Amino acid sequence: MANESTLPQPTPSSSPSILTTLLSNARPEDAISYITVSDPVIHADGMNKYTSYRVDCRPPPFDPTPSNNDSTIMPDLFLQNNQGQYSSVLRRYSDFLWLYERLHKERAGSIVPPLPEKQAVSRFSPEFVEERRLALERFLRRVILHPELMDCDALGIFLRGDDVTFQHAKNVSKSVDKRSSASGGGEGSGGGGGDMMNSSAHLSGAGAFNLTPQKTAGIKKWFSEAKTTLSNDLVSSPDDDLFDEIERYVESLSIQMKRVSNQASGLVRKSKEIANGLFEFGLAFHQLGQSEGEVLGKKLQLVGSTADTLSVLSAQHADAEWKKLEDPFKDYLKMIHAVKLALGRRHDKRVSYTALLHEIQTREVNLHRLRMSPGREGQ
Repeated sequence: MANESTLPQPTPSSSPSILTTLLSNARPEDAISYITVSDPVIHADGMNKYTSYRVDCRPPPFDPTPSNNDSTIMPDLFLQNNQGQYSSVLRRYSDFLWLYERLHKERAGSIVPPLPEKQAVSRFSPEFVEERRLALERFLRRVILHPELMDCDALGIFLRGDDVTFQHAKNVSKSVDKRSSASGGGEGSGGGGGDMMNSSAHLSGAGAFNLTPQKTAGIKKWFSEAKTTLSNDLVSSPDDDLFDEIERYVESLSIQMKRVSNQASGLVRKSKEIANGLFEFGLAFHQLGQSEGEVLGKKLQLVGSTADTLSVLSAQHADAEWKKLEDPFKDYLKMIHAVKLALGRRHDKRVSYTALLHEIQTREVNLHRLRMSPGREGQ
């Protein structure tokens, strides 16, 4: 028999550390504590009822000395470029939605963090308002941490613009979007922040070729509808194989994550059912104990009190499961959807670019025919 001292000894500290890491609530955006969304206030203006939030930006003095040697922590570029620029504004959900849409236009192709969904009912309940406040704060901190979004013009106006400046920016962006849609450019033509700061600098998607708007829009629409059969006709690039592989991986990940998320939701639901069942069980024993004699009644009520205690523990366990499992998995699914949106926008750009190239080629062919016609050689 081998000596017990020569056998490999277990390392008890390894398992708890892994478990602690898995159950930790720490996220990269938690380090951006100088961005806060707080003080939700419900306003009732006639038939218009909405909730406003106070958005504070209080970046501390930047310390160039790293606090640790963890290379996985992303550098806070926003903090480095905005030291001491304090601001405090009031924003409502529609303003956050405007920022979300502008980020997609200014940085088309970037993975924009997900925004909490709209809700028609119970949107003024204290629980929902607090849940939305946390989600909006998470969204804003993720945008600040995003290296491709942290310097967007729309973000700067959102954080620091007063009511007049912010409303003007929204009006300008709306007019730019209308002109872009009228020219058939969609998101691919001049939706950036420069248009918001100076609307006269807007250029149509046709550029110097001055293509007919309706005709260009019709070509793009046709290509978009036929993209499943004409995918091989789209303009190719050296990165197409890489993006195809990414799309397949993201799609597979989405399917698997949905399954895990559904299982986590079912687990939380069953835990809540157990908590409710124990509460009803304890209530029944309390009522039964009140109808019995002193000795037996006390014993039955003791069973009821024990069931109540177990019900509270089960409810706390269900809440912990929601925070540690269900909510994070739903957040992962939203991020996966954000990646799909970015990939979809890349495909839309290829469709638009291919449509414009086809239009240019058609015009060149027509021009060549025109010049080769008798009597029109000099035209």
